[in-house]
Amino acid sequence: MNRKPLIFLLWAAVLCFAVPCGSAEIYIWTDPDGVKHYSDQPPAKAVPDFTTREKIVNEDTYYEGRDDAEYWEGVIQEHKEREAAGKIENQRLREAEASEKAGIRDQEIKKVTAEIEELQKTLRYQQKSGQSTYAQSTRRKLARAKSRLEGLQGNSK
Repeated sequence: MNRKPLIFLLWAAVLCFAVPCGSAEIYIWTDPDGVKHYSDQPPAKAVPDFTTREKIVNEDTYYEGRDDAEYWEGVIQEHKEREAAGKIENQRLREAEASEKAGIRDQEIKKVTAEIEELQKTLRYQQKSGQSTYAQSTRRKLARAKSRLEGLQGNSK
């Protein structure tokens, strides 16, 4: 049995389904010499008589565009509005993030301050009861906690 035709048909089917489908805009304009042009790119210069047609895939019809000057003004205006809305949203997100970071930093400052107070109480008790070995360790912990507090307070300025 000859398998070459079967393999060929199989590859043909694979290639048919592998071709990407999409819609494309077709630009039509007439140059000053009266020559009509068709392209997938808009004309390089401002041509007063050019229309845009969008081909919808799997349909035999073309949809003719609006007056191009009016259309592009609308597109530009919509782009500017989206850009402005995006900037406002980005600013709001940055402010929310800064506020959240400030809240976390304030909580951390309170936590370290409470730790320092507890270490100071512990150190006083150890010094009174003659536990010099433990007092030395507590002093190191206290110094590290004060250093952390200074770092946190330095970041909040």
